[in-house]
Amino acid sequence: MTVELLIDGSSHTGNYSATCKSCGDCWTGQGERLGLVNFCPAPVIAECVVHVKMGHGGDPLAVTFSERFRLWLISYWEHENARVRDDQAWRRRMAIIQQARAK
Repeated sequence: MTVELLIDGSSHTGNYSATCKSCGDCWTGQGERLGLVNFCPAPVIAECVVHVKMGHGGDPLAVTFSERFRLWLISYWEHENARVRDDQAWRRRMAIIQQARAK
């Protein structure tokens, strides 16, 4: 039997809730804080996987995201991708500077 979970959450507060439609369990929490105003949405997804593995014997999992949570995921990945690109650009600039100094 497929275990159905619904995840809701807000990127502004980092608060989330998860509801297992299969057994009725419901829990809340807050995403991992990243800096002053950003939160990582990954903990609730990991909690859902653990809930299924531990509480439902590893049955197949079907996850539904609320619109707010879906937007949080998009915002998070866009922010993280921008951070990674900035970090890569900084590393390239530093490599160029080090090469110039070595000459």
